[in-house]
Amino acid sequence: MRKILILTSIILIYSNVVYAGLNVLLTAPTDEGYQTDILNGLSDFPDDFDSVVWWNMYPSNQPTLSDIETYDCVVTWPDYSFPDAANWGDTLADYVDGGGKVILCASCWFPGLNIDGRILSDGYSPFLVGSGNWWTNADWDVDNPDEPGNPCLENINSLTCGFRDSSIPLASWGHLVTHYQDDYENALAYNDNHTVAGINANPCRYGLEWDWTGDYPQAMRNTIVWLCSFTKIQPTSLGELKARFK
Repeated sequence: MRKILILTSIILIYSNVVYAGLNVLLTAPTDEGYQTDILNGLSDFPDDFDSVVWWNMYPSNQPTLSDIETYDCVVTWPDYSFPDAANWGDTLADYVDGGGKVILCASCWFPGLNIDGRILSDGYSPFLVGSGNWWTNADWDVDNPDEPGNPCLENINSLTCGFRDSSIPLASWGHLVTHYQDDYENALAYNDNHTVAGINANPCRYGLEWDWTGDYPQAMRNTIVWLCSFTKIQPTSLGELKARFK
């Protein structure tokens, strides 16, 4: 009886593997053109990405689950309000449940523009809604991070941004990687399951003094690749595993 129970037990594990050739979707409601610099920056990593696709959801072109489920990672943020913030948050949570990875960026936690739905709860977004936006430039603390050695910080010499959310709480399931050294605002975090990360910096550039400068494309590349290295192996029995590896 003990042997039968072992053979029929359910196994669910996460495997840390090296990924290449990822397909990534960047999507936000914004004015066309502001996303160009971050897209061009990610194009500098052809060994990591097979495709980096842009989807402007402004004013009412929000992706559905079927639109995004073929991508390895979805990166999203609002410049304007999401067409349906609660529905988008539910869609992203369903996408994560199916094996996808999500990166939320500022202003996902800015009151009034923030994402909503399940992605803000149940162990998904590592940050929660804050109090506003800084509109003040500050630098990531890459020399004294909260989680030294995290691969998300590799090859980042500097990253400065003023378009970032203020007083965003770290969720109980969140793990802070680094903060802004000027005011200790949270900058980068991930959740318990390594499925959702939060980057508190707006990826767009508007030609304004608060635009990001420095190594944001490197930070985004690192975070995408790192999240995607944690691969969920589907539930199966020990007997099935043995059969597959004979």
